[in-house]
Amino acid sequence: MNISQYLKALGKTKTELAGELRLSRPTLNQYIETFEAGQTIENERYNIIFKRLFSDRQIDRGLFEKRVEAVRYLLERDEKYDIGCLEPEAADIVARIHNNMVRDMSKGDWDRKVYDAILILLVGYNNNTVMRELAGYLSDLNSESDLSELSSQSKAYYSYYYTCFRRILDNPPSFDADSYESFIERKAELSAYRERTKAQTEQKVRTRLDNIIKEVGAEFKNNGVEATEDEIFTEVIRRMNKLNS
Repeated sequence: MNISQYLKALGKTKTELAGELRLSRPTLNQYIETFEAGQTIENERYNIIFKRLFSDRQIDRGLFEKRVEAVRYLLERDEKYDIGCLEPEAADIVARIHNNMVRDMSKGDWDRKVYDAILILLVGYNNNTVMRELAGYLSDLNSESDLSELSSQSKAYYSYYYTCFRRILDNPPSFDADSYESFIERKAELSAYRERTKAQTEQKVRTRLDNIIKEVGAEFKNNGVEATEDEIFTEVIRRMNKLNS
């Protein structure tokens, strides 16, 4: 497709389209050249957008504008939630989660523990097989996902989770004092672990900061500069920002 001719036939200028797609004219031209050459646009979001806008030659101005409007909504959403740097699939999931959370919380009877559990899962699933497999179990059970590539480990966990949940549904549990006491003990262990981890992290931060301060002070001294407190502080902040960039 010759996009320039296509836009001209629709009465649409490149300047208008660039503004709607939040692109500069040079970038729009570059994307057009790449797409017309049958190549993949490097920015995955815009590769999807161009396919949506320019894969169908048989649409009129009205339908094209509706598609542009839908695209513009996605771009505005990404900018609003600061998720434009993410892959399209990830950005869509973040937006869906956000919208569902807002909808749930706006009802006034939302459960704080549900969101605490979500945060715990997000922070810990990479290092916790039980959490990761449980998330996979719930996702696969409630979706149309293909299970043909499921690992043997996941199959083992899924079968175990299903047995446990099925048993709970069929026979609601009764209180077990010994098990509850074990739960309390485990809760205390995890609390102590979090405190140790927090203390270790704070110590690492203090050590790292002390080293930067000493390094900056030594450099000022070696250069024969009597630096003020503000000058040292400014340089320390600059170096910390550089480490995190």
